[in-house]
Amino acid sequence: MSVTLVLQMGGASGYGFMSYDQLNAGYQQLCDYGNFERGVFARTTADGRTIRKDGYEAVWEHVMRRDVRYPAPRFDEPVVMFSDNFNWMGPGGGIEVKRLGAFGERGLELSFVRGARGARHVIPELATCELLFVVNGAVRASACDQPIDAHSALRVEAADSGMTLEVVEEALMFAIRMPLFS
Repeated sequence: MSVTLVLQMGGASGYGFMSYDQLNAGYQQLCDYGNFERGVFARTTADGRTIRKDGYEAVWEHVMRRDVRYPAPRFDEPVVMFSDNFNWMGPGGGIEVKRLGAFGERGLELSFVRGARGARHVIPELATCELLFVVNGAVRASACDQPIDAHSALRVEAADSGMTLEVVEEALMFAIRMPLFS
């Protein structure tokens, strides 16, 4: 069985990600000024000129109040990792971490965390949020009564630093430390 996770987020540009609520609201607002057809937003200016723009970019610029700027590409093809070839490291106490990599100046980090039944993992001090996807097993967060089991995810905010995860059933988690936006 194969599991694919898709995470869309702001990255190198530093602009962040426009939420679906923002996208929908921006779309509705722009409908007062023009129309959308086949992915293109078109409006007529006061002097009679018609301006056409990619629909998503038009909404983004309206919501964010600035022009879209795309950063230069940083990779010319997908990054493929062979996670079995990375080593497990401490911190100990039944918990091990396998760091896969850190990308870019905003600090996106990918790793695996695994633990034996009964082990406890204290969430370190975070500068930004972290997403934990339980690949197999089950854990319990100190802030939650119910176990978080396989194919479930947990969002850990920077303010949650110090939260404890207790391994209820031998567990493997995929961790994504989100980029830092100022």
